[in-house]
Amino acid sequence: MSIMPNWGGAGVGRYKTRCPPGVCQVDPVPGTSKLEAELFNQLNYVLGDGVQHWNFFGRKVDMMFNIDSHGLIVEYDGAYWHRGRERSDREKAELLSEYRLTVIRVREDPLRPLRHEDLWVPKGADAILCARLVLLHAMHLLRWRMPQRAEGFLIAAAAPLDREQVPCRSCWSLARRYRRRGDAAI
Repeated sequence: MSIMPNWGGAGVGRYKTRCPPGVCQVDPVPGTSKLEAELFNQLNYVLGDGVQHWNFFGRKVDMMFNIDSHGLIVEYDGAYWHRGRERSDREKAELLSEYRLTVIRVREDPLRPLRHEDLWVPKGADAILCARLVLLHAMHLLRWRMPQRAEGFLIAAAAPLDREQVPCRSCWSLARRYRRRGDAAI
């Protein structure tokens, strides 16, 4: 007889069990990729006050963060699901921007950015790399000081970013500034 609860499905992890439905932070919301869920968890840890699958006038928004009373929307566009959806993705971002929300679309290669505010990430990028790039991009786009823990998250990175991972010149300049200060692996 097992003392571990059985919440169904194939067992995973060290004890061959799973979290009950709705409890585990890494189990994605239906309709959400695992990478998107992990990206939300990384950004929510750093920025706080985040909501996943926020409903904005009948439109689902992947992630919304409230930073100093400013709305930061992050939309993750995986290459498989967003191929051919450029028009609807652009329209959604423009609609949200009309309400003075900052929208960063994270576009996975081979998808290209649709607007200046969008961010390209390499195919196969993990959630930590995506979070680092989103934070750098938000810091230069919004020109407001991010919470100190955002800078701490960027500084604590184990390996520096490669130039190929950071296509945005302003983000690369910001990353180099941290590196020159000598206090970051950025």
